[in-house]
Amino acid sequence: MLRRWAVMGAVVFAASGAGTLHYLGAHNHKVGDGRLCDSQLLQMEKRLRRHLYAPTWLPEDVKPVENLTRDGVHRVLCDFSDASNQRGLILAQEPRSPERDRYHKERILPTSDLQATVGSERAYFMWGKSGERRLFWRNRESWFVVSSFALSDAELLKVAQSMK
Repeated sequence: MLRRWAVMGAVVFAASGAGTLHYLGAHNHKVGDGRLCDSQLLQMEKRLRRHLYAPTWLPEDVKPVENLTRDGVHRVLCDFSDASNQRGLILAQEPRSPERDRYHKERILPTSDLQATVGSERAYFMWGKSGERRLFWRNRESWFVVSSFALSDAELLKVAQSMK
């Protein structure tokens, strides 16, 4: 009985359009330099007083999710998804430091099962603990990871190569 009510509630919620309001607010927000991001990333960039990277290419129908950029303990996290929430990715980025460089080199990179190139840097594919695919790389200022349950390695690499 409870399951039937839950299903009915979900149908009413979706039919009312309320389930798509959050996503519809996530229009393809392209800033002047071509980055695809939500408005929170731009506000956070000003607050942190450092450049935050964002992709200039995303797979078809995948867009920044408005108001889901977060500042974590070490990383800024950005969420991208399609309307059905079936194809999405998370972008994480953090400033480089000797401590974080050591952490990534000792704990993260050894779990890599495939390598690629992003810009002039080596990039590392690996499986996350929850079964998602991840691509790690760095540039002079930051460490990055794009993570997805649904996107292919080729799509993750194309997103990474489009970062600006």
